[in-house]
Amino acid sequence: MFEKEFNVLRKAVLYVGKHIFVKGASTRKSKGNFDYVTDKDIACEKYLIDTIKKYFPDDNIVSEESNSKNNLKNRSWIIDPIDGTLNYMNGLKDCCVQLVFFADGQTQFSFVYVPFENDFYYAINGKGAYLNGKRLEPDKTKSIRECMMAVCVTKNDNVLQLTHNLLYALRNQILTERILGSYGCATAMAGAGNFGIFADISMHINLWDCMPGELICKEAGLVVIRDKYNGYEYSVISISEEINNVVTNEIKNQICLLYTSDAADDKARV
Repeated sequence: MFEKEFNVLRKAVLYVGKHIFVKGASTRKSKGNFDYVTDKDIACEKYLIDTIKKYFPDDNIVSEESNSKNNLKNRSWIIDPIDGTLNYMNGLKDCCVQLVFFADGQTQFSFVYVPFENDFYYAINGKGAYLNGKRLEPDKTKSIRECMMAVCVTKNDNVLQLTHNLLYALRNQILTERILGSYGCATAMAGAGNFGIFADISMHINLWDCMPGELICKEAGLVVIRDKYNGYEYSVISISEEINNVVTNEIKNQICLLYTSDAADDKARV
């Protein structure tokens, strides 16, 4: 149904990955609070936006660097030109170009391209998820004790504490944990079966971070939840409903415990 959109932006994502992204950052600028943008973030985003405006001039664009305040509408393109910029700046390979096309109330397709590994993930609504042309079919029979768990972390004190507490609470249930520093890489790798669990707790989860990998995981047959609880947003992706429930319930438990602890501290200071 959206074959032209898919083919045009597939070529564009591959182009920026192979001809702009892989050159590495020449300049970098702080956006505040340990957050940076590089010249290649700007260049990759510009190329993708220029391509969309050329072929689909009336479409809406939501992008991290230049259109972050735009709301999601019908026929929206959601762009993260470099997810994992801090990794990118420091020569680590876990960073990617991400793009989603949203129309008719659904994510119609998504791309996650990891140029330094030349791994191209994509998913089409109702037609599966793929890595370098091979359909993703992760093993969904593993127990939680066999699952590696990927998480994201931020500099926010409460979120960092919650993530630490979550991992500590699950330490005897999961196989081990990993922090990749790229939401897109982590969720795409979950879709490929490298991680049986992905979890993120945040004050706010950006659409350009979460939407590309979510479709890949859904189309790979994983269980995907993104919700809010007591002022926090969280995302859990796993290979089974049972595992998802374990992790989701523990996230809510840790938020409640932190809330109780903060309230007790406030009372003690009065």
